[in-house]
Amino acid sequence: MLKDDAGLVPLVGDRTRPLRVALLGPAAIDPFFQGGGSSFVHPDRLTYPADELRAALPQGSEVTLLAGARALHNPPELDVDRCTDPVTGEPGLHVTLLATDGSTLEEYTAGEWTGWLHDVRPDADAVRLRAQVRLDEPGVHELGVGTVGVHRVRVDDAQVAAGDTRVDEDIVLSSGHNHPIAELATARGTAVVDTTLQVVHAVGYGHFVRAALVHRLPGPSAADELARAVEAAAAADVAIVLVGTTAEVESEGYDRPDLDLPGNQDELVRRVAAASPRTVVVVNAGAPVLLPWLDDVPTVLWGWLPGQEAGTALADVLTGVTEPSGRLPWTLPARFEDVPVPHARPVDGVVDYAEGTDVGYRAWERRVAASPDGTTPDAPVPAAPFGHGLGWTTWEYEDAVLARGEAHDAPATLMVYVTVRNTGRRAGREVVQVYVEAPDGGPSRPVRWLGGFAVADVPAMGSATVRVPVPARALQVWDPLARGWTTPPGTYRLRTGRSVADLRLTNELTVRPGDDPGAGTN
Repeated sequence: MLKDDAGLVPLVGDRTRPLRVALLGPAAIDPFFQGGGSSFVHPDRLTYPADELRAALPQGSEVTLLAGARALHNPPELDVDRCTDPVTGEPGLHVTLLATDGSTLEEYTAGEWTGWLHDVRPDADAVRLRAQVRLDEPGVHELGVGTVGVHRVRVDDAQVAAGDTRVDEDIVLSSGHNHPIAELATARGTAVVDTTLQVVHAVGYGHFVRAALVHRLPGPSAADELARAVEAAAAADVAIVLVGTTAEVESEGYDRPDLDLPGNQDELVRRVAAASPRTVVVVNAGAPVLLPWLDDVPTVLWGWLPGQEAGTALADVLTGVTEPSGRLPWTLPARFEDVPVPHARPVDGVVDYAEGTDVGYRAWERRVAASPDGTTPDAPVPAAPFGHGLGWTTWEYEDAVLARGEAHDAPATLMVYVTVRNTGRRAGREVVQVYVEAPDGGPSRPVRWLGGFAVADVPAMGSATVRVPVPARALQVWDPLARGWTTPPGTYRLRTGRSVADLRLTNELTVRPGDDPGAGTN
């Protein structure tokens, strides 16, 4: 949970009172269940937010499901059952393999199409695909072809896209790869798609053609979809907006050009939040995205890539079955230009990793240390810091005691005994985090870094003491002369809190030359 200013989660306080819920957003209809590329697996079943939320809410509740925005740049895949081979009249596509001189090597009708043509004969230079597409629905249809390499795309004898950049190098062959979609044509009744595409001869990947045939059916405009969602939000007791990334922008095999939510999802959130003061936004993404509306929305949850139980998990969190008690494993930036990532472009074949040990959240901490008030351009404030995460209760940190680890602990382990108190009205889970700060002087090291963490499950208004192990390795640096890990002497600070930016208690540990940091503390 990133924020819950209005205390909207859990939604169900009185479990007998029905709720009118507007469930909105592209991810509400088609969640981004998992990443693409080689991490993709085929689940035995999928659960969806609308189904599970309807089952979890009190009897008589109403859930209105609308997309409201478009997250995908690419239209859906073309249904090949709509296609007829214009040469033979058979169902499917006419496929012609062409030699370098343009002569025909082979041709046939393909009754199925996956978007790829694999194992193309090595002497083929291009493939021509032709199909007459049946357009039964009245209105404007959009047709296109996504590909890589040299291509020509024609719809009803009009050229709608072309490219002359040849691709003949190693590339990542990913089934979720975000190939650019050719400029779309509009058509009515029937249309003939005729496209000629380069055969890619990629080292290590064989010979193939990428041809994502796409087709968007007639329907409401993006503006109409947005207006309907806003109207539903205004009429509901609560608006739940699911936004996020898609396989087009977050997957193995290609880089993200920016950190924006794709499509018009930001506009959807802004409009819904303006229409309903009881708006909950759930971000369905595995990597950071910018949330320019964060200050204007009372409740924001980060849903990650939730897997096959996406709907069940979301319903459990929203209705109070499960506390959203996770913590951010990276810093969530407020602006694209604030992200401290070097460009990492090679110069003369060499990449200069100038950040040293200040990778990720540690780079943010370096800039804050250089500007203690955190207000200068050199120290931008993130939307949420590393380790941040709320829940449905509140916490006080009462005490932290530093000691040597027990005999059964790993060798040279420090132990921080932290007492926390749940000051809320619900049982909760707290992730207690300990960060290490190096002595002044000595080798170059991050400003602070995560040394250890532990989980505390505490009843309402109760307290608990948790053991947070901090391995001695967390204090060490690599000594290239000694060819081993060593602990620079000095006074270390072990700071305990809720995130890297919310540190509440401090212990000190003095290490003398030759000391084993796990052998004694002060």
